[in-house]
Amino acid sequence: AEVARVRPALVIMDVRLGAHDGLDLLRQLRAHPNREVASTPVLMMSAEDLAAQCQEAGASGFVEKPFDTESLVRTIQE
Repeated sequence: AEVARVRPALVIMDVRLGAHDGLDLLRQLRAHPNREVASTPVLMMSAEDLAAQCQEAGASGFVEKPFDTESLVRTIQE
C-alpha cells in the first residue's frame, strides 16, 4: 500500500522482516493491480543465500549480507 502511495524508484527490502516475510510482501507487490506499482524495482537482501527464491518471487536483484557499499551500488546499477 505504501509503495502505491509513494511510488519509489527502488525498494530495498530484507527477506526477513520480523513478523513479516519479505518474499510474501514482494509477491503482493508484483500482484498489485496497478502495473506501474507492480513493476517497481525491488532489491532483496538476506544473510542467507536466497537469491533463487527472491528471483522466483519477482525480485529485480539480490544482495547477500553482509555486503559492502560498492557491491550494493553495483547491484542497484544493474
